[in-house]
Amino acid sequence: MQMNGNDPHGVLQKDLRYHEHMFVNIDHLNPLKKNYIYYLTIIPIILALTMLVSCTHLHSKDQAQQEHIQRENQIIKPEQINNDVSRVFVESLLVGKGLDRKEIHEMLYDPRVVIDTGVIIKNLFDSEPKSSIPQSKYLDYSPNYILKGRVFIEDNKELFKSIRERYGVSPEIITAILIIESSLGTYKEKYKAFQVYFNLSLASNPNVLAVLRDTQGKSYPGLYEKDIMEKAQAKGKWALEELYALILLSDRLKMDPLEMKSSFAGALGPAQFIPTSFIEYGVAGTSNGRIDPFCMDDAIASAANYLKKAGWTETAVIGADQRRENAIRIYNHHKIYVDTVMKIYNELKISRANP
Repeated sequence: MQMNGNDPHGVLQKDLRYHEHMFVNIDHLNPLKKNYIYYLTIIPIILALTMLVSCTHLHSKDQAQQEHIQRENQIIKPEQINNDVSRVFVESLLVGKGLDRKEIHEMLYDPRVVIDTGVIIKNLFDSEPKSSIPQSKYLDYSPNYILKGRVFIEDNKELFKSIRERYGVSPEIITAILIIESSLGTYKEKYKAFQVYFNLSLASNPNVLAVLRDTQGKSYPGLYEKDIMEKAQAKGKWALEELYALILLSDRLKMDPLEMKSSFAGALGPAQFIPTSFIEYGVAGTSNGRIDPFCMDDAIASAANYLKKAGWTETAVIGADQRRENAIRIYNHHKIYVDTVMKIYNELKISRANP
């Protein structure tokens, strides 16, 4: 078969002749007319293919832009951090500490345990205590709490007397701490400690932090800073220890670990102990033998025990003020916290001395 120079394999001519009932037979035409028909046929095909490729490219580009915009603006979704992988990650770490795999698995896959990386963000960027008044040296508290504190001490005078004899710690300093930590035990915690520590422990996984950075870096530029990411990983490792201690504490108290209320940082009870600290410093305030961070008597006794071991003194000796501040700083290292507790402590002492 004779090949056309523009169609070296004869494909187009063969195809045109193949469907004789649809196309004009071009074998009898002169070369000029043959080329005319050839170009008349092939050019629309080329144009159609070009438009198809162009539209596909534009669609892909628009889709990519939309996905980028959505990714920048969205609040991180649980499904972005593989649900099962995250739970397995924490489960393996807890089992590595000697906990029973079956029990831990049941806890982590309980529907009450929800992946919420907002917990990580809040604890990274919003955890420092501060006043609502700019430049204030002290945390907010109502002056009414000085009177309430006096009443609180009077209502618990027998316990405070016993505490002072055992630990050498005054009722005024314990009451000052309780005023700041929980409004004398009246503040209702909104968080669950297990949920807090589980989510915080995810920060020890670099993949989780990468998702946080990519999805929330626009709102929290600190996520692009190396020291913040290192702090987040350290926080995650710390949280795993607290989660482990929480499980041990709940077992000791015969409580459901998933229902133990806490602050957004996982602190428990009126004196706001973290689990590891309560296991180490918690003591009974009554004779029932139970040591419970949610029991006010136990919270008072445990706070006194903590302060004593931190170096608190009530004696008027050289350097006593510094020792007292240092003890409070161990309880909470933020200067504004230390200054506020010491202020309330002194106000309570003056108020009780001048009823």
